[in-house]
Amino acid sequence: MLQRKLKVLRTPSQFILILLLKFLCRNMLSRIMWQRIFWRSHREDTQDETHSSGTPHWVIAAFTLALVVCAVFQTRIMYLQIDIMATDSRRSEQLIKASQDNANAAQKFAESAEKIEAGIRHASETLTRQAELLDRARISSERTFHESLEETRENYRLEHRAWVAIDDYTLTNFNVGQNAEAIMTFSNSGKTPAINVKGTLLPPKPVKQSTSQSEIDAIISNTQKSAPPLSPLPTIGPMGHLTLHPRDSQPLSEANYEMVRSGSYDLYFMGRIEYDDVSMRHQWMTICFKIQYAGNKPDLRYCSAGNETSYKVE
Repeated sequence: MLQRKLKVLRTPSQFILILLLKFLCRNMLSRIMWQRIFWRSHREDTQDETHSSGTPHWVIAAFTLALVVCAVFQTRIMYLQIDIMATDSRRSEQLIKASQDNANAAQKFAESAEKIEAGIRHASETLTRQAELLDRARISSERTFHESLEETRENYRLEHRAWVAIDDYTLTNFNVGQNAEAIMTFSNSGKTPAINVKGTLLPPKPVKQSTSQSEIDAIISNTQKSAPPLSPLPTIGPMGHLTLHPRDSQPLSEANYEMVRSGSYDLYFMGRIEYDDVSMRHQWMTICFKIQYAGNKPDLRYCSAGNETSYKVE
């Protein structure tokens, strides 16, 4: 109850009033004590005057009691103020702790936000990598599909294109004064015709047998490259045939005949044939045969070079 009543002293105006009362009580006590000391030292000389004008004892007792009450009251107020300050200190500590808790919560929230952001970033990077992998897989699948489709088309072209090759060859008229000929027969083993056919077979060319193979290969290559323009030839249908004779053939002289017969020279027949398949791809093949004597009989054989073919001319 007393504590509830004294709580009103927490206001500034009431606290100042108590301080003023304390000051008055101390001032009055000091005045009374001074008068008593002065009265004791001069009571013989001023005994009559003191009794007539001095302060009565009951007044001194009353002021002393009032001073004691003020001191007790002030002491109580001080304890209450200490309690109030302690309470405020506890509240301040609670506020500080609450602030620290809020700061810790904010820090944890920030850490959680960073973790969430890191998780989102990781998920985004993962999705990006997966998208890149899927895109690469799609591109690879499309490339594989196109390659497979092109391979299928190419296999279809190869299966149905014209394939022209030498089917037979025959040596005729290998005698002095006659036109020695190597008659070539070509056949088309494909399923479609060979069109725009052109070709030539050059007259026989004597080459010394002691010539090195590299020189012979160079002679064959240069002769085939410097061949005159090819002559148009008939279309070769599927399973069809075409016979090709040497052009501008000259009668075989006795000297050339004896050089070949003695084995010091070989006669080379060289040529080239070209055509288009139904896919309008240009195809070609080169031809090279030579006459060698085997015993007493001339023999027509393939050259070691000059017989080449390709699917198309680059």
